[in-house]
Amino acid sequence: MAGQGILRLVAGEPEYPERKHRRFRVLLSASLITTTDEIVVKLRDLSCTGAMVEGMRLPPAGTDVILKRGGLEVFATLAWVQGRRAGLTFEEAISETELMSQIHQMPLESAPTVEIEKRRPSFRGGQLSDEDRQLAAEWANPVGRQAYRD
Repeated sequence: MAGQGILRLVAGEPEYPERKHRRFRVLLSASLITTTDEIVVKLRDLSCTGAMVEGMRLPPAGTDVILKRGGLEVFATLAWVQGRRAGLTFEEAISETELMSQIHQMPLESAPTVEIEKRRPSFRGGQLSDEDRQLAAEWANPVGRQAYRD
């Protein structure tokens, strides 16, 4: 029997219709600060209202924590914990600007374009410059013990 999430995807419905904010998949280091410990985690996804983290020794669901990543410190509650992963719900939503600064996401229209030369270099003698020929000749000359063996 197919799960409800698969049935929603096949029907073209969002997997989590209750989510109001887009989640971004990331792989960033962060930490969870509890009243007694600081746990290093991997931030797996992030939205304005929550996140998913992965780590060892995660506290149980319902625990209040501070998610810390760079300059971001946000109060959160562990909504669920399954093995090494946990979902966080933020006490107050973070701004879109703060979210984008954490994931370093920029709109495609403002992303820089880079021209990449797709031509493979040739090794035919006629296409080398005089300087390149000189460097190749020097590189091919044996040095050290190899020079004495010849």
